[in-house]
Amino acid sequence: MRRLSLRYQLGAERSIFQDMISSYYLVQFFTLEELRTDILKRCKCIFSFLLKVNNIDIVAMIKAYIQQNYEYDITLVGIATEFFFNPSYLSRMFKKKTGGNLSAYIEEVRIKEALKLFQSRRLSIAEAARMVGYNDPNYFSKIFKKRTGFSPSFYSTQEGDQ
Repeated sequence: MRRLSLRYQLGAERSIFQDMISSYYLVQFFTLEELRTDILKRCKCIFSFLLKVNNIDIVAMIKAYIQQNYEYDITLVGIATEFFFNPSYLSRMFKKKTGGNLSAYIEEVRIKEALKLFQSRRLSIAEAARMVGYNDPNYFSKIFKKRTGFSPSFYSTQEGDQ
């Protein structure tokens, strides 16, 4: 729960059950009612935490993460690890909420950024590919053409002439 609260910035300052592990936990209560009240208070904290987690727009957070990290080697498994999800579940959730798959979204972000780079400066295809997260310029060219209808060299020439 601490890792979740840190990732989603929910402000859980300490583990709700950490002090219950101590052998002195039970001796601090004089009656069963005091113990019951304490446990109920902790349960309310957990339910409050879970409500906050359920109300977070995880897909928006994932999209923001991709926008900030597109130049790195980001994958479904890496994103799932970062956000504490099973990769299959994350993939299904992303598709359900956006209508598209995660890898296509990553491609879309990278190609948009490549277009911006080609508009702003003269770069080789290999340089642009590396700057937007592709290690293989040939694969980058293939994806770029699939997404834009033009090869990267044609598009950069067109932008440079305007």
